[in-house]
Amino acid sequence: MSNTPEFRLGDVSAFQRDLLTAIGLLEQDDETPTTRGMIDILDPYYSESITRGRLSRNLDDLSRRDMIDVEPVDGRTNAYFLTDTGRSMLRRSVELRLGALEDVEANGQNA
Repeated sequence: MSNTPEFRLGDVSAFQRDLLTAIGLLEQDDETPTTRGMIDILDPYYSESITRGRLSRNLDDLSRRDMIDVEPVDGRTNAYFLTDTGRSMLRRSVELRLGALEDVEANGQNA
C-alpha cells in the first residue's frame, strides 16, 4: 500500500495541470524549472498574461498537495520539481487525453 495520497484529475485546475506539464517539460530538457521557464512555455497558449501572483498561488497549492517540491536557487528564485504524486497526476491527465485522441483516430474522424 502506497503512502502517496490519491488525487483525482478534478482535484486540480486546468491551469495547475498545465503547470505540472511545464515543469515536466523543463525537467525533460534538463532545465531548472523556474517560474520564468513556465511562463515561457505556457504564455503562447493563454490569451491573457500569466501573472506572478497567479503562478505563486497555484504553485503554493501544488506544493501543499505534495505534487511539487520547491527548492531555492538563489535569494530570489525557486525551482519546482515534480514529486511522484505530481508525476502520477500528470500521467493520468495525459493518458486520458491520448485515449480520447486515439478513439477519434480509430473511428476515422478528423480532429
